[in-house]
Amino acid sequence: MPDPTDPLGIEKLINEPWAEDNKTLVERLEEKRDALNETIKEEIGKAAEGAQSVDDAIKNIDKAIEKLEKEIEGLIRTEAEHIREEAAKEAYREEDIEYYKWVAIKDWRTCPMCRGLDGGIIGLTIPPYMDPPIHTNCRCFTIPYELTEAEKRLYEKGENGDEGAGKATVDSRKFSEYVFKDGAAHGKDAVFKNLGYSAKDSELLAQIYQEQGAAKYASGNYTLGKLDDFGQRINIEIELYGIGNAAGKTSYINSGWIIRPDDTISLNTPFSGFTR
Repeated sequence: MPDPTDPLGIEKLINEPWAEDNKTLVERLEEKRDALNETIKEEIGKAAEGAQSVDDAIKNIDKAIEKLEKEIEGLIRTEAEHIREEAAKEAYREEDIEYYKWVAIKDWRTCPMCRGLDGGIIGLTIPPYMDPPIHTNCRCFTIPYELTEAEKRLYEKGENGDEGAGKATVDSRKFSEYVFKDGAAHGKDAVFKNLGYSAKDSELLAQIYQEQGAAKYASGNYTLGKLDDFGQRINIEIELYGIGNAAGKTSYINSGWIIRPDDTISLNTPFSGFTR
């Protein structure tokens, strides 16, 4: 990643795809320009054919230009936020800052997804692949964060390399070989596909479940299920955000876990219904 505080670095960042559509800022602007050109041609053609008056053509073109100006403003504003966030992450690395917190500006314009991410810790309670901005005109940003003693016990690794108290174990095969199993009649795959996930995202889903499961178990944010010969069952709500074309969607999923004798938990059922 080029240094975003350097002018040359900023130029490279602008010409480097980073969003879901894998397009650069220049490519997006060119698409907008081409779309406007087509609109102008179409409106002038209608006027020439007598399908509408010249005044109507001018009005329609003015509206298209006004819309384009707002779209360009959003693209540039979002690109600037992306560069600012890359500069912040570079500063975190230079200062050996390991954790940083998501901050959303909360007002009437704040979307549900950003509001839900507010206060989360990147790489811990929020998957590491998520960084602001996450949509056009996103105003979220990050700030350095120091873990509390309780969070250190929960998240930081011990001498043996294992996670601390409240460890949650998730086998990615729960997704790859169960949820997304070809020909499965349970229909659970539709829940995850609706949020943009597929079998290739099984490792990512396992990580999301592990992080949220560990945090909620440690904080007591779960409900008890039945107790049987295998152990105590518990239910944990997983807040799953959409990715790709489903970005902006959120589902609240009831997941089933079992408490092990060493006070760790392991995922038993990725989906047993919606909690809300």
